[in-house]
Amino acid sequence: MCERKFFVAEGDWGGQIYLTAPVGLVEAVRLKAITIIVDAIEWACNDGEGAGLYEWDAELAEEEVSGGMGGGLLTEGLWFHPDLRLELRTWATTFLLGKDEPLPKLADIYKMSPPTDFDRLFYSGQKWWKKLDGARRRAVKLLREEGNRTKK
Repeated sequence: MCERKFFVAEGDWGGQIYLTAPVGLVEAVRLKAITIIVDAIEWACNDGEGAGLYEWDAELAEEEVSGGMGGGLLTEGLWFHPDLRLELRTWATTFLLGKDEPLPKLADIYKMSPPTDFDRLFYSGQKWWKKLDGARRRAVKLLREEGNRTKK
């Protein structure tokens, strides 16, 4: 049987699978940028550690990916963890499939996924905001560096 390759984006050292996508459907650099931002929202307490993006070989779509919080699923399109807010999933889909779609501004990310009660207890509002801002800056830098590499 022919194997296919899929991207798997995770956080919390595999404690949550954020999303999966067939290789070739999305650009890896855009998926890395999404992973950085989603990780800052979902696992801010990890300070950007524990997030990862890797390739998974599978013989067929609909194969499960092991991981915490129910793991993930390989599909013909994008698959998002059901705990991610709809607004975040909608934006991520547009960003991943639209080559000209920019990263949202920090205030827009906040609107898509405001801090939870846990975030409010664990961090002061200012600290959570700074963590999210730092993640967005890392994602912008990654996209800028990749754009510079492809222009050369």
